[in-house]
Amino acid sequence: MIGRCVYIATLVLITVSGLCFSAGVLFADEPSPQASTSESTVATRDILYFHRDAPIFIRVRIEVDGSSFEDTWRVYVRSLLSAIDADDDARLTLAEVAGKTTSSGGQMSADVLRLARDPELWSADRNPLDGEITMDELTAFLVRRQRGPFQSTNEASPFLTGSVIGESLFQLLDTDENRNLSADELSGAMTSLHRRDLDDDGTFGVGELNIASLDRFVAQAPAAPTGGVRPFVTLSPGSASLGTLEEIERRYASMPTETADVRSTLSRKLQRSNLGFDDAVFSKSDFDGDGTLDRDELREMVRHPSPTVELVVRLGKRNEDQSSVEMIGEAAGQNISVRRSSDGLVSIAIGDVQIEIVESTSGPDVARQYLLRQFASADADQNGYLDEKEADRNGAFRTSFDQFDEDGDGKLYEEELKTVVDGRTTAARSRTRMDVRNRGRDLFQILDVDRNRSLGRRELARAIKRVELWDIDGDGEVSESEIPQLYQISFGPGQPEFRGVQIPGQAVQSSDEASSTNSVAPLWFKKLDRNDDGELARREFPGTLAEFQKLDQNSDSIIDTAEAEFVKRVGH
Repeated sequence: MIGRCVYIATLVLITVSGLCFSAGVLFADEPSPQASTSESTVATRDILYFHRDAPIFIRVRIEVDGSSFEDTWRVYVRSLLSAIDADDDARLTLAEVAGKTTSSGGQMSADVLRLARDPELWSADRNPLDGEITMDELTAFLVRRQRGPFQSTNEASPFLTGSVIGESLFQLLDTDENRNLSADELSGAMTSLHRRDLDDDGTFGVGELNIASLDRFVAQAPAAPTGGVRPFVTLSPGSASLGTLEEIERRYASMPTETADVRSTLSRKLQRSNLGFDDAVFSKSDFDGDGTLDRDELREMVRHPSPTVELVVRLGKRNEDQSSVEMIGEAAGQNISVRRSSDGLVSIAIGDVQIEIVESTSGPDVARQYLLRQFASADADQNGYLDEKEADRNGAFRTSFDQFDEDGDGKLYEEELKTVVDGRTTAARSRTRMDVRNRGRDLFQILDVDRNRSLGRRELARAIKRVELWDIDGDGEVSESEIPQLYQISFGPGQPEFRGVQIPGQAVQSSDEASSTNSVAPLWFKKLDRNDDGELARREFPGTLAEFQKLDQNSDSIIDTAEAEFVKRVGH
């Protein structure tokens, strides 16, 4: 009888919550439950770029190992449901969830327990409201909780060094002084810059590249072509946030109008010329045919945008004849093109702006490596567990101790830590992550990938790839005016997230930057890496040449952290 009363009370609370939600969506411009459900079945994502002239909609179809990126995630969600679904009817009941909630754990994964113990789980029971949770309801719930198949991060702003450093670098690389950079000049960068390496560490810092008596023959690069601080927004399928609509109006609405008291103001309505759309695309949203889009029409346009550029991004395994990034059809704009270098780097060119689309190689295992090392460091008394005092002295565990100490006994054992991290890592592997980085328009800022205010051998070598992409006039060289405002959008495996923990090395690492930072460097490596560039040159290695060559498995004259980690794993 008591159990039935609890069941009825729960249903009442759910019903009230559902009514409150339904009332809210009448006024809030946010995704509805139906929109969230549709998100788990859409194989594309739309990215809105606020270009200075017009909004650009980039549609990306993401494939992982030849399948839709959502397929892998739905397999993971189905495994969570099955682990709780005792009678195998593909539905979760209160009794089944309660059984896992009160369980001591046993062989259940940390993520199964996390789901069963989630106090908001029963808000998933919506369509219909019947005291059971179906697969569709569970997927919609996880999407609403920001645990869906798509993981998007905030854009990182470029480190501002001042344009004088970029100009200095350009002049130093321009050895024939013809005010252009060729592929040969970029490939010889280590030689032409050698005299600037004042501390002989194999890298070139801001101070070393600054030419006091700079001959300013190079054109000053203009400011970034977009206003505001957030030029990219990832759109949720079938929804349009109020903030996105207001930003479009703020940037592009420019038609003067007059109010009833004859005061001049700016209308929120948008004309076709404001948006840069052709007649067919604009007419699809201009329902009343008055030649402008009001707020409601704009909302529908954003909910169901016509893509300006459509791409397919293939992650993981793919056929030999398939490229990692490929354009579908033609770009819907006269000033828009997709450029590809001979080695496969792809960029969307929009006037003097370029948006590189790359595959990220940063894996979710970085978090496990980092946290286990932090655990060993924090365990001061070497008793095999962390107490709250030890955790409080360590930045990784100071504010995150309780999410790892799941049994709440005030002690965090290594196995406890592994269980939680491995559960989150499994979840992360099922997701696809998108990162946006603003590389700026200064040559130094663009090439300084790790933002450590110095350029190393690998960073300078990558510049050669961009000659083909930046060479707009086709003369085989890049002038200062051809250096674009550069953004980079990368797609790759998801990353586990832990409240209060910032994982070093978890930042996006694109495939064209594949190097050391994909792994957490061992302590011996960090001590030898004098210039802190994530790789060991021969001059930094104290051993013999034969020992260096043994560690340098790919024979590129550099030992990176991946090679150092391999040595640790095989016990060399």
